[in-house]
Amino acid sequence: MKKLMFNDKFGLTEAVLEGRKTMTRRLVPEKLLEEYYDYDDYVLAVAPRDIPCSREYEEEFFTRRSPFKVNEIVAVAQNLRDMGYDPRSTPGGAIWGLDHTPAWTNKMFVSSGQCIHQVRIKDVRVERMQDITDEDCLKEGVRPVGSEYTVGNYMIGVGRGFMRTSLFKTPREAFAALVEKVSEKGSWRDNPYVFVYEFELVK
Repeated sequence: MKKLMFNDKFGLTEAVLEGRKTMTRRLVPEKLLEEYYDYDDYVLAVAPRDIPCSREYEEEFFTRRSPFKVNEIVAVAQNLRDMGYDPRSTPGGAIWGLDHTPAWTNKMFVSSGQCIHQVRIKDVRVERMQDITDEDCLKEGVRPVGSEYTVGNYMIGVGRGFMRTSLFKTPREAFAALVEKVSEKGSWRDNPYVFVYEFELVK
C-alpha cells in the first residue's frame, strides 16, 4: 500500500481526518512532463487532423501514468506518536521503545502498514495549478470564517503555521498562499501541471 503525506504545520492531516479536506494536488514530475511534450509533438506530427484538441489525450496521457489510481486505497501518513502507539513498545527486540525511534515524531520513517487511517481515491485528473475553482479550494481544506465581522473571509486549517490567523478575501487567495508555503517555491505563480486527487476517508 502506498501512502499520502499532508502538511502538519498547516493542519492538513487533521483536515483530512476530520473530513474537511477531500482533495489534494501534487506536482507532475519534470521527467513526466518531458515525456509528454515528446509524445505531444509525435501525435500532432503523425495525425494532426485526428486530434481536434490536445486536452483529450493530455488527460489520458497523464492519468494513465498517475502514481495513484481510481479506487486505490492509500494510507494517510502520520508519526507513531500522533497515531497513539505505545511508546514502551520495543520493535525488533530493541533496547529502547518506539519513542526512541525516528518514526516516533517523523512520519517519513513510518511504513504504510503502520498507518491507521486510509483514504480511497475517487477521481484522478490533471490540470494547471491555477485552474482550481472556489469549490475545489474548499475541498482542499480552505475554511470560510463565519462570524458577523468576517463574513466572506477564508483561512487555512488550524495548524501551527501563520495561516492560523491569516484571512483572505476569496478561497483562491487562501489556497494560493498555502501552495506557496507547502509546495515548491513559485508553484502557484508558475502555474504548473498538477495531478488532482479527490478522495474519501474510509478508515
